[in-house]
Amino acid sequence: MELRGLEFVDNPEAADLLINFHTQLDDRIRVRTVSDPWVNQRFWDHRNGWYQPWPAHRNWPQPSTRTEVQQTTEGSLNVDIIDARSNMLVWEGIATQRVTARTLNGIGPALDIAVHEIFSRFPLPVIEAR
Repeated sequence: MELRGLEFVDNPEAADLLINFHTQLDDRIRVRTVSDPWVNQRFWDHRNGWYQPWPAHRNWPQPSTRTEVQQTTEGSLNVDIIDARSNMLVWEGIATQRVTARTLNGIGPALDIAVHEIFSRFPLPVIEAR
């Protein structure tokens, strides 16, 4: 924010803007049914499991399916800019990303990258150094 011409003050009562950071982790489960690949040694194998070759052939083997379950964790970072006098939200930035154990072990750099991306969309431009 200092690169945008704003000055940090220690006392929140003297500030014009307040910044609130909030992080959250959500576990997600994705369940889907997929067709098993068809493996057989007949001439017409390229059709098996995809479509019926002709209506009169009623006993054609039907494709089998399996259920895939995938568990992931999604991390969210919200940055709120609040007008201190009116106590009203004036801007919000959000970043979300899939979080792995590796990300959690290096959470500092991951948060730095997320904050940088969020503030790249902040409406007040960076002031060029003179």
